[in-house]
Amino acid sequence: MPKRKTLLDKISDFLFDFLEGVVPIYLIAMLYWWFFNKAAFWKWLFYGVGFVAIIVVMGIWRRRMRFKAIHGFLSNRELLLKLRKMHPNEFEEYIADLFSKLGFRVKITGGSSMRALMWLPKRTASNIISNVKNL
Repeated sequence: MPKRKTLLDKISDFLFDFLEGVVPIYLIAMLYWWFFNKAAFWKWLFYGVGFVAIIVVMGIWRRRMRFKAIHGFLSNRELLLKLRKMHPNEFEEYIADLFSKLGFRVKITGGSSMRALMWLPKRTASNIISNVKNL
């Protein structure tokens, strides 16, 4: 189960989707300008390099923010209090995310009143189904 996307995740997803469509057009235009308008070629090359630099800086910053979040370990008591304050659905998603980071393929099943987590170890064929409750 993927975790909730932050605003930065949504922005970076939008930018990469946008780039998939724009890069081929940009490269064709650059090829055209190389042969017919060198001034425009150098100007748009500068813009393209600047845009790529911004994307790289955003990626580095995002990775560092994620690294800082990992180092924000909670004490046992703080973690227990945080888990108790979670909404049951949020708790199930947290446990699903935890097991997916441990190498399991996780699927949340069931309706709104009764949900269960199913996780499958990567190298075995047995399903493990569990009810995770946060009361």
